[in-house]
Amino acid sequence: MSKNLKYILCYAVLVIGTFSFVFWKVDYNIKNSTNYNITIVLRCKKQDISVLWKRTQASEFHKDHRETRTCNGHMNNNILHYEVPFDTPIVRWNYSRNQAQNKIVIEEILVKKNQEKKILKGKDILSFFKPNRYIKQHTLENGNLVLLPKAINGKYAPFFHELDLGTLF
Repeated sequence: MSKNLKYILCYAVLVIGTFSFVFWKVDYNIKNSTNYNITIVLRCKKQDISVLWKRTQASEFHKDHRETRTCNGHMNNNILHYEVPFDTPIVRWNYSRNQAQNKIVIEEILVKKNQEKKILKGKDILSFFKPNRYIKQHTLENGNLVLLPKAINGKYAPFFHELDLGTLF
């Protein structure tokens, strides 16, 4: 066997071994994740901030246990990603902090737990996520959930009431 052929075979074995390990590790991490992965696709007319609060059964919501994401506005699709540890499965989603916001369209909410996933669209969203009193109206347009937030006595805090993500699976 020539010297070049030995180098090529050695290199091929190393490359195949490396890629096999990487693919195994990625698959292992997906199957053994310790987080719920939440992806929300929404559109809003004005720039806004969305906050996901997390807590355990025995605790209260605290500012140290939240994730904040920005929405661009102009009715462009915004994809918001959140990670929620299994040990803090109760979430509350404040989807708007901009009092000038007049329309929010939610296309879907995707929740993954390891290999399982739950896709919520339209009415399915409302069967799990309950809007609070700062929602003037919620309707369906083209299968998407449309929320029209409002201020009450100068206060503005539209959110979905808390949900235990474990109930989705």
